Amino acid sequence: MKKKFFIPIVLVLTLIILVFIADHVFFPKPNRQVYENCNMIQIGMTYDEVVQIMGKPTSETRNGNEIKLLYLAGGIQTETGIGLEFKDGSLVSKNCGADNFK
Repeated sequence: MKKKFFIPIVLVLTLIILVFIADHVFFPKPNRQVYENCNMIQIGMTYDEVVQIMGKPTSETRNGNEIKLLYLAGGIQTETGIGLEFKDGSLVSKNCGADNFK
């Protein structure tokens, strides 16, 4: 009789533990430091100045005198990431993400 209750209790506890582990693995929290760094970036800065503040980008696309940088900060809601565009060596547009998750 006791074994009938023991197995479901162990299964339920195992499931609860897996849910807590999966939450951190599959739904990581965004890295807020990346958003704070993005807020320090100003239009007109050079590529080197931006990379010094932001660090190495997740991806970089070059097309002639245009450069596009993409930074991902983790978290399920940050899939679009942070986008920065340079033209002729200076920053012409920036997108720091969805309201910086404040």
